[in-house]
Amino acid sequence: MNFKIYIIFPLFFLLVIFIVSSCGKKRNEKLGQTYYKLALLELTTQEQSQSTPDHTYRQALLNAEKALSEDERPEYLALKGTILFKLNHIRESLMYFKKALAINPDPVVKAEILNNYACILAQTGKTKKALFIWKNLERNNHYLTPEVAIFNQGKVYANKQDYNHAKSLFLNAIYIAPQYLDAHYSLALAAFACGDLKLAKNELKTVLYLEPSHFQAKKLAKTLGL
Repeated sequence: MNFKIYIIFPLFFLLVIFIVSSCGKKRNEKLGQTYYKLALLELTTQEQSQSTPDHTYRQALLNAEKALSEDERPEYLALKGTILFKLNHIRESLMYFKKALAINPDPVVKAEILNNYACILAQTGKTKKALFIWKNLERNNHYLTPEVAIFNQGKVYANKQDYNHAKSLFLNAIYIAPQYLDAHYSLALAAFACGDLKLAKNELKTVLYLEPSHFQAKKLAKTLGL
């Protein structure tokens, strides 16, 4: 039973931070933002399609690089790091995240970058460091979605088959964000894995109430006789 960790993008898309350079070539910040949004759109569209053709990621990478050529913002660096990870350039990916964090970005942007950095650390086996980052993000007033940090911790423990620990974390995430669909579904999976069928059924009912077309939830509900 695989609890995949997903990277979250929304705040990167909405945040606009202006950095003025006093030397070097004249940069076009608006053009940089356009390239950044194109790269982000390509990446998120590809994620939603659940297919992985390299050419889409490479186009996203090209636009991220164009954005950086206009304005070296931390969120642009982090996006490039994410795309490099998708292309399996792990070492280079981590380097770009470290570079983004070293710029000392706006606290809200920094918190989002840290979450995504932790996701990549977790997916490359560095779970101890990832859990440390997410634990700190729970208490970080600049991180606007603490339920995501808690949820991602839960997925790490679920992947370790520590389902009871995962259950408690998913419940905490739901307490903060009652309509957090992924947390409800992951809680159903964890409950099912440790034999808590009553909780699993209740959570599946919630998932299907929030999203009646949820294919995986419908499949598990059928298995449980709902």
